[in-house]
Amino acid sequence: MAKSAKVAATKSTSTKAKGKSKLEEVKTDKKGKVLPTREAIDKMKMAIPVVIDGQPLIGSKKQFKKGSVGYNTSGKIIIDGCVCQVSCNIVVVGSKELAKSEGFEPEDGDDESEE
Repeated sequence: MAKSAKVAATKSTSTKAKGKSKLEEVKTDKKGKVLPTREAIDKMKMAIPVVIDGQPLIGSKKQFKKGSVGYNTSGKIIIDGCVCQVSCNIVVVGSKELAKSEGFEPEDGDDESEE
């Protein structure tokens, strides 16, 4: 049942003939992976809760150096009496490819030498 719903959703979003859907045409990368839309990324929340072992952290919306979009958080939590450091990246699948298709140029990294 899930497959048929997915196929129906893909068909309805890829055709603009009737004009009933406000969604953009479905875009895919070279491997056929469905890319997120710019509208969907722009509508994402600015922050999300990340809970580890009942302890909350706040993930802030971020565009990473290579163009992908998602959330990032870090902090310290206590697990079984031990203080642990947490670093968490949550990345929207396909957002890097969307950024490339829109002409995003990644920031220069420290690994390139300027001679």
